[in-house]
Amino acid sequence: MPSSWRSWFWNTVRFVCTSLFALLAVMAVVNGMRKGWYLASAGMALVAAVTGWGAARSFFVGVWVNARRIAVREWLYTKVIPWEDVVEIQHHPTPPVVVRRRTGKPDERVGLTPLATYELLPRGRMLGERAVQGLTWHWERWKASHAASRTS
Repeated sequence: MPSSWRSWFWNTVRFVCTSLFALLAVMAVVNGMRKGWYLASAGMALVAAVTGWGAARSFFVGVWVNARRIAVREWLYTKVIPWEDVVEIQHHPTPPVVVRRRTGKPDERVGLTPLATYELLPRGRMLGERAVQGLTWHWERWKASHAASRTS
């Protein structure tokens, strides 16, 4: 069973678009500095840094699992959900959802937005469906191993 799910096509599109935007922002910084527009150049430098960071992370956007947790890697951040906090994994057309238990608070619905993609030429099941099946399989394995360790 796979332990990672991501859309290569949309990650590539995201990389190209954010790289071009970062390049435009860098060009605006250089042009602004030449003209003495230091405040505008500083703002565009921040835009260039954020979009450059996003471009660098583009190919890492997706959902990964291991024996301890689910990692949802977004464009600018990563959200980690330990298996012991998972209450339910729900399949929605877009995106799939992991319901997360929070102590003293209502359960949190975490949308797996990197899996909310539309395939141009669908071949078989969609990415979200495959991911929900894999996540459920990994979660069931975690629950079984955890239950076995409690009875020992």
